[in-house]
Amino acid sequence: MPIDLVMGLSPEEAVSPLTTDDYVINLQEKSDKTYRLARKHLRVSAERRMADYDIRVREEKFAVGSWFWLWYPR
Repeated sequence: MPIDLVMGLSPEEAVSPLTTDDYVINLQEKSDKTYRLARKHLRVSAERRMADYDIRVREEKFAVGSWFWLWYPR
C-alpha cells in the first residue's frame, strides 16, 4: 500500500492545493531550470574535452613539395 494512503497528505499539500495553472507554471519553471543546468554542464564538459584534446595535438609543418601519407577512412 502506498505510504501516502497510509500516512495521509503532508501539511504543505493539505494547506495549499495547486490549481492546474499553478501546476503548469511550476512545471515550466522546473523545466527551464533543468534545461539551463544541463546546458551549463554540457558547456563545461565540452570545454574540458576540448582542452584535453588540445593538449595531445601536435602541429605538423610540411615543406612545400614534401610527400606525406593521407589517411582517408571511408
